[in-house]
Amino acid sequence: MKKRGMALIVVLMLSFILMILLFSSFTASSNNILFVASYRSKTAAFYAAEAGIYDAINKLQGGVNNNLSFEAKMPNSEASYKVNIDNYLNSPQEYAVITSTGIAGNFKRCLQVTVEKGAGSYNGLYNDGTIEFKDGAFINGIRSLKNPKIETGNIHSNSDAVRAIFGSGDPGKKVYITGKASARGGVDYASMGLPMDKVETGKTSGVKALAIGDIVPPGTIFSSNSIPADGVIMQNTKINGSLVVNGNLELKGNQVLYVKGDMVVNGAIYGEGKIVVEGNTTFRGYSKVSTDSKGIVIYSGGDLSVAHPLAVIGGRSGAAPGAGSGGNFSRAPAPAGGSAQPVVPDNPVATYFATMPQNAPETIQNNLPQDAPRDAGFFDWYRQNMAAGSSASSSFQQWRNGSGEKSSTGLPDDVKEWLDNSLPITDQIKNSMGQK
Repeated sequence: MKKRGMALIVVLMLSFILMILLFSSFTASSNNILFVASYRSKTAAFYAAEAGIYDAINKLQGGVNNNLSFEAKMPNSEASYKVNIDNYLNSPQEYAVITSTGIAGNFKRCLQVTVEKGAGSYNGLYNDGTIEFKDGAFINGIRSLKNPKIETGNIHSNSDAVRAIFGSGDPGKKVYITGKASARGGVDYASMGLPMDKVETGKTSGVKALAIGDIVPPGTIFSSNSIPADGVIMQNTKINGSLVVNGNLELKGNQVLYVKGDMVVNGAIYGEGKIVVEGNTTFRGYSKVSTDSKGIVIYSGGDLSVAHPLAVIGGRSGAAPGAGSGGNFSRAPAPAGGSAQPVVPDNPVATYFATMPQNAPETIQNNLPQDAPRDAGFFDWYRQNMAAGSSASSSFQQWRNGSGEKSSTGLPDDVKEWLDNSLPITDQIKNSMGQK
């Protein structure tokens, strides 16, 4: 009898233990199922929030120019998103804030991003008529008017001419374009030395020209109607007529200079700001190199002519090719007859940069050593290494002269010669860039 009782107790204890183990296993399985369901909902909410961001960007690229709130469901999913766009793209700030909330079950995920106009918003060079390059050119773009980091630059002609974009100058002077050359009509790529993959013809959509309202938003307040004697503009200025500046023109604090007529500048233009000219624009100034990270945005509603620093009035003209934002593109003409006179006084720094080879910016940057300054100090660095001769750093020698291998050929001879010509005027170059 006692043995039977002990057996019953043992069976009951084993049954109790098995029940505990089964309950624990059931609880763990339930928790695991709940965890997986929770994780799936959280992930779905996050992806829905991301989808809302991309949906908002597509709407902005499609032309939405005001504040907007909207919501949508994800396809084949229980998840959805709610989006709010605070749009300042057409204001001086030039950005938009997108807030997207993804919802799945009881879970929400919120993402917020700030976007701004990209280089693709505008063409680096745009004209309703034909575009003619009478000499070499280098064209790139900037990320936006507010954030001018270097981006890909395109050019476009809205002309349907067979040669809407073409070159007519020295065949040896190529046109370098970081983006593409597009036109409603044709592009004579061979006359500019452009490869075929840089060309797009018959383009009629997706083209947007920079307009005055993109640079000077409606409602901009102008506090002055004249240029200070020292040429330094420190407040928004509107000139109700034509303007001739005999000297340097400097903009500070991102100010705007708006000229209702034509503008001629017999000097340098530098600083930070925006210049809008409704008429024709002529630059006859020498090169003034500015280390300012912002720079100047210039819009010309008419023709834009740029006089080369070596240009002369009368006799032969060394005028450089011009570029317009709504008019024609041509050289600045020299008056017929008379003795040849420099447009501006001789300036060694201006003359030096005027003779820069067309491929210099690209080849100098190629494999440039890490210790090389990326500002005016570059020329001092170059002078020091050249003075060191065979004791110059190995990275400098390989960059300049190459290593003898096909992948490291060094600088072209014309670029070497141009850099060597900077040695006697290195200090002047540094001073012109504001460095001592």
